[in-house]
Amino acid sequence: ICWLVIRILSPIFIGAFIIAYLQGWPWYDALYYTIITATTVGLGDLSPTSERSEACAILFIPLAVAAMAHILDECSTFVMKRRREKHSQKLRTLKLTEGDLDILDTAKDGQVSRLEYVEFMLKTMDKCDE
Repeated sequence: ICWLVIRILSPIFIGAFIIAYLQGWPWYDALYYTIITATTVGLGDLSPTSERSEACAILFIPLAVAAMAHILDECSTFVMKRRREKHSQKLRTLKLTEGDLDILDTAKDGQVSRLEYVEFMLKTMDKCDE
C-alpha cells in the first residue's frame, strides 16, 4: 500500500515542486495551489503569473485532474473491496438453521432445489428484492 500511495501522490508533489520553483512560492503555497487545482476547486487566490509557469500549468492541470480522479478511484476501490471481503466473510461463517431450511424450501416439497438456494443467497446478500 505504501508503493501505491507514493505512485498516486507523486504527480501532485512533483507539480507542487515545479510550480514552487517557477513562481518562487513557498512549498506550502505551491502544495495548496496544486491540491486546489487538482480537485478542480480553483479558488483563484493563487495563479501562475509568468509565461513559463503558465505553460507549465497548461500541461499540469489536466494531469493533476487525472491524478486526482485516479486517487479517488483507488480509494473507493479499496473501501468497496474491504466491504465485500467483510460481507463474504460473514456469509462464509453463516450457519444454516432448521428455520432457514424451511425458508429455503419455498415450494414446500421437503427439498431445497438449486434455484431455491440461489434465490435465498441472493436475498441474503441483498442482491435482489423479495
